[in-house]
Amino acid sequence: MVSEEKYCTRSPAGANCPAQRRRGKREKARRGETVGVLRAPLGFSYTQDRKALELDPQGMIIVRQIFGMAAEGRSLFAVKKALERDGVLTVTGKRLWNTKTLHRNVNNDVYRTRDIEELRAILPPGVADNLDPSKRYGVWWYGRQRHRQQYSRALGPDGEKRYHRGSRVEDLPREQWVGIPVPDCGLLPELVDTARTARSEYRKPATTGYFWQLSGGVMRCGSCGHAMSGVTSPSRKDGTRARYYRCYYRNRNGASECPNSKHHRAEKVEAEV
Repeated sequence: MVSEEKYCTRSPAGANCPAQRRRGKREKARRGETVGVLRAPLGFSYTQDRKALELDPQGMIIVRQIFGMAAEGRSLFAVKKALERDGVLTVTGKRLWNTKTLHRNVNNDVYRTRDIEELRAILPPGVADNLDPSKRYGVWWYGRQRHRQQYSRALGPDGEKRYHRGSRVEDLPREQWVGIPVPDCGLLPELVDTARTARSEYRKPATTGYFWQLSGGVMRCGSCGHAMSGVTSPSRKDGTRARYYRCYYRNRNGASECPNSKHHRAEKVEAEV
């Protein structure tokens, strides 16, 4: 298989050149204007001209719930289950929340407001001069990652060329990020800091030290099709633990999402495979 990264084939002045578009978006961010992406952060919405963010009161209620529970020391899984139990829908209207999304929300600087003096040190030159010095603002970072399109081609069983398009995500260094000021969301900075500290100090589950041969999507649930994950039983009298595979999706989201409650003995299914 041969992989090829997509490059701009037009002249540098071409409007459809990816590099030209990136430069235009970065210059827009340096002026303090939001660079439109698929969705605004939870609790915000775009203005009509999409050059700034404004508060979404309904979404901000959910944000306060998330930070309040995180500041109490609850795990993200507990926050997820609480939101689902209360019937709170995600930004996309789904019933089930993702802990990775909650983690990004807690660490998103749009909710951590700063005064003008703090903003001058992190915003592009001149942007803070256009802000109201009596107010506080959050920061939305542009340019944290770069997405590159890639093409791959390979010969199929019939000898014909088959093409596949994918993408590669590259994390950019901190000094390349561009800060964009956003309105004060109403959360106290102390609450945001407490929630983040509680998350950083939360004790992670201990790893078992076992190599799960069929994890990572190799073994899938026969009922819902999601990946099976490994789990160990409580320690027995001899100090050993039994290993099982179970449906990860059911374990995270409840019996209503998948009827498969069976635990498969790891030694048996690994030997059969």
